[in-house]
Amino acid sequence: MRRIVVDAATVLSWFDPSGAEQRRDYEAGEFAAVAPRRLHADVLAAIALRGAASADRLARIAAELPRIGIQLQDPPLPLLAGWIARGLEPEVASYAALAEHLDMRLHAGDSRLREGARSLIDG
Repeated sequence: MRRIVVDAATVLSWFDPSGAEQRRDYEAGEFAAVAPRRLHADVLAAIALRGAASADRLARIAAELPRIGIQLQDPPLPLLAGWIARGLEPEVASYAALAEHLDMRLHAGDSRLREGARSLIDG
């Protein structure tokens, strides 16, 4: 089975028509998804920034996120530091560092990752 690192923007897209096909593929077992442990906080923050959810709705979403089944793992700090030193913002550097650490492709919806970690981008 193919394994890829996904960022928060990718996971958010799974709930929109733009990412529905990828979510179906994930749920059908076409690939396994891995992300840094900060994924859930990043998803909740993105929803809150959109002004798209009340505190109660965010709490319900928070309860559902672990059920999606994405494997959560943090990258080694030296790799994280390396990506930050290359200019990636700390908010997204952990996704690139994890992809590098696990020698996996990165599926990034965040433009900062697509630009700053081009060598890791899936597809």
